[in-house]
Amino acid sequence: MNTPEEQLSAIEIQKIELEQEFVRLRSGFFFDGPPEIREAELLEELEHLTTRAERLRSSIERG
Repeated sequence: MNTPEEQLSAIEIQKIELEQEFVRLRSGFFFDGPPEIREAELLEELEHLTTRAERLRSSIERG
């Protein structure tokens, strides 16, 4: 199993990828289904990853 630090790094990378996809979606470069639905999915996934990252950071800080 990965260390908490490695898990946090992986989550941060996923967040960046989702943010980039969100920008492409908003820029009109993503046409795989209704953009509003994908936008909602991206925001939900981003929120989930942010929560996981916050928990991991807290765990790392506590040692």
